[in-house]
Amino acid sequence: MVALAITLPVPAGVFMPVFIIGAAFGRLVGESMSAWFPNGINSGPLVINNIVPGGYAVVGAAALSGSVTHTISTSVIVFELTGQITHILPVMIAVLIANAISQLLQPSIYDSIIQIKRLPYLPDISSSGPRIHNIYVEDIMVRGVKFISWLSHYEELRDLLEQSSLNSFPLVDAPESMILLGSVQREELEDLIDKHLGRHARIQYKKDKREKAAVDSGRLPVQTITPASRFTIVAYHSNDGNEPNLTIPVRDESNGSLSSRRSSMADLDDMTPEEQAEWEAAVLKEQIDFSDSQIDPAPFQLVERTSLHKVHSLFSLLGLNHAYVTTLGRLVGVVALKEIRRAIEHNNFYRNQRAPVDRTVVTPSESPEPTMGTAPQFNLLVDEAE
Repeated sequence: MVALAITLPVPAGVFMPVFIIGAAFGRLVGESMSAWFPNGINSGPLVINNIVPGGYAVVGAAALSGSVTHTISTSVIVFELTGQITHILPVMIAVLIANAISQLLQPSIYDSIIQIKRLPYLPDISSSGPRIHNIYVEDIMVRGVKFISWLSHYEELRDLLEQSSLNSFPLVDAPESMILLGSVQREELEDLIDKHLGRHARIQYKKDKREKAAVDSGRLPVQTITPASRFTIVAYHSNDGNEPNLTIPVRDESNGSLSSRRSSMADLDDMTPEEQAEWEAAVLKEQIDFSDSQIDPAPFQLVERTSLHKVHSLFSLLGLNHAYVTTLGRLVGVVALKEIRRAIEHNNFYRNQRAPVDRTVVTPSESPEPTMGTAPQFNLLVDEAE
């Protein structure tokens, strides 16, 4: 049951199978004690305690569930399931001992599944020692930030979306100042590209160009014929009965409707490859218009001297997956879950070792001047303990 509950691609639960296995082992111990001491255990003069195998099953279920999940609340669940607290003392003792031993041996079943599936998570920071307060965001952040500028062109935006798979991008005022203005989701940027370089934009451009050419040549622009209804009802007024009633004419305009549809389809003719290439080259050189885009004006920001302990608390409480690092409003880096996890794991690994601190600055191969879409890259290695 546990193997199926863990390996199935649907949420099947782990607690109940483990609870049943613990109850089975507890029942086995209880039946063994009952076979060894059929008359009970003599704990004093004229005091004989009978063996109740069901009580061992309850204790075993609570102990195994608490050890697997690394929780103590399983004892409360057991009391609610059984409806009695006669075994409160053995249950609490068994849960505390099992929980303490299991925490020393391995992580809980949920943390193990996260590690096996390589899902983003934050390791425990309680056992990291006091050095965790001496590691700052500037030591672990990524400085090569992919960003979009308010002065960027559509060509730069298209290249950024093709080269990166991030779900959101920081928006700055200019590559020189790097003042953070907000954050834009990837879907919004893709909509911008589609709006200005998609099929509808090409058709509208061709239509406007044809109308402009007609006006310049002195001819009226071609009017788009809207499809008429198949049946048309003509209103009339009677003459107080002096004239005979007229029949409302109903005209079948199927032929006209078909011709109007053909004329409207003519407007949907797309460009030739040469015209499309020329038009795209002109549009890609235009500046991006963010007026219709939804921009988050207040993304989560950190300063460079924020300690790793505080960052861990913020990410855990708020459920963040990344935060931008700024200095006086200037974007200098970004920190995500994987940077925090790597820093905590390396700090725990080197906690009991005496290794020198290596804060070597690795200069990138390309020019350190900030270019559109990237910022200077500096990798700071702070994994070793002092």
